[in-house]
Amino acid sequence: MPKQQAQTFEAYLQKTARIPSKHIPYYLQWIELYNKSNASGRTDRQQSLQDFQTQLDRSCESWRVKQACTAIRHYWFWQDRRQHQKRFRPATSQLSTELIVEARHLLRLQHKAYRTEQTYLGWIRRFLDFVKQIDPSCIEQTHLRHYLSFLAVERRVSAATQQQAFNALLFLFRHILHVPIEGLAETIKARRPQRLPVVLSPQRSSALDRPAVRIVPPGGRNHLCGRIAAA
Repeated sequence: MPKQQAQTFEAYLQKTARIPSKHIPYYLQWIELYNKSNASGRTDRQQSLQDFQTQLDRSCESWRVKQACTAIRHYWFWQDRRQHQKRFRPATSQLSTELIVEARHLLRLQHKAYRTEQTYLGWIRRFLDFVKQIDPSCIEQTHLRHYLSFLAVERRVSAATQQQAFNALLFLFRHILHVPIEGLAETIKARRPQRLPVVLSPQRSSALDRPAVRIVPPGGRNHLCGRIAAA
């Protein structure tokens, strides 16, 4: 990768993708290694990523393979982003309007809930706004992949929101555009929040193993209830 492109890609990783600074040098190394490999010569990105991953599996730990694949997905998204700089603006295409009307009609034929209909149509409108410079009849799977990556990287949506968008657009591609969706391995996935496991301390764990002891104060159970109520 030329020095100027490397600097631009590094700025994207730091400012847009928000990759930790200590990881960025490794991302750049993975891209250099990928570009030098035979896998980079394939036109099919998904197959290219699988071939490169197979090569790494022979000598690298699983977490390093995962990091390399993430770096390559960001590299592809950065390349596409440079070629297709777009902004969200209302779609005015007559064909786009017809697609939305057709989608609403089909959703009601399938007896989808009203909330589901509104959610699906909302994502379809946003997607058509995103690809507004492209004729709807020419929309391909690559546009879906780029939009889902855009949501994860630039909009920073949650994994659940990205999945919701995918479900709506899958409906659009299958039932309206009739474009097959075969695989989206190179799509950048939204990050899922990490939750710390709720565990007990060793002292509390050992306390659970002890037999239960029934304690009744002098005066019996009624005396105990009276003391609790008084407290």
